[in-house]
Amino acid sequence: MAGIINLTREKTNYMIGEVEISKIDIIPYQQSKDIKESELIQLSESIAENGVLKPVSLRRCGDRYELITGKKRLKAAMMCELLTVPCVIYEMSERDAAIFSIVEEIKKHDTSFFDEAEVIEKLISCY
Repeated sequence: MAGIINLTREKTNYMIGEVEISKIDIIPYQQSKDIKESELIQLSESIAENGVLKPVSLRRCGDRYELITGKKRLKAAMMCELLTVPCVIYEMSERDAAIFSIVEEIKKHDTSFFDEAEVIEKLISCY
């Protein structure tokens, strides 16, 4: 792992650095709908030219990491054959990571009432 800095902000502990892409798992609560191929190609071209500008959010899980947010950035970085990505690694429970991921997804998109209800139902059934 390259250049990890420990930071503490209020009650959330996190580290900033880079993680090998091969150690990142996309987990079930990663809510992002199917990513359009054209958007992925456009983002990968931008990453090839400028690098990954916004870090992905991860949660440590043993010697691996679970993706919380940044699925499209991660896939585009993989298309560019990058070995590492910049990231923020949070210390949080699986439940908190699921909520964080879902809240970020809802904030980012125009989500219908029915999609939000489906996500809330998944949260309730899992936690």
